[in-house]
Amino acid sequence: MGLVKRVIEAADAEEAMNDWIRDNVDLGVEEGDEEWEEAKREYLSGAADITDWELEDYDLELERLTADDLAHASFCNQMADLEDEVSDTPSESM
Repeated sequence: MGLVKRVIEAADAEEAMNDWIRDNVDLGVEEGDEEWEEAKREYLSGAADITDWELEDYDLELERLTADDLAHASFCNQMADLEDEVSDTPSESM
């Protein structure tokens, strides 16, 4: 696994953790507060209520996007379609 992919996965994991914490602490609690840190410890200990469906859904989406460079191929196809739509003489708005 490449360094960039590990960094992205780590950022995604941290974002998921922060989202879970925000959903499970009182409004106004910020990162660094005792309640936040307690929720973080709970999440990292595995005691957090993360359903199998959520993990499976995340894994399937990640697999879909990374399988056979599907995301890159899809992007290239979309760019080609856009190039076909753009006229050789751009309008004033372009």
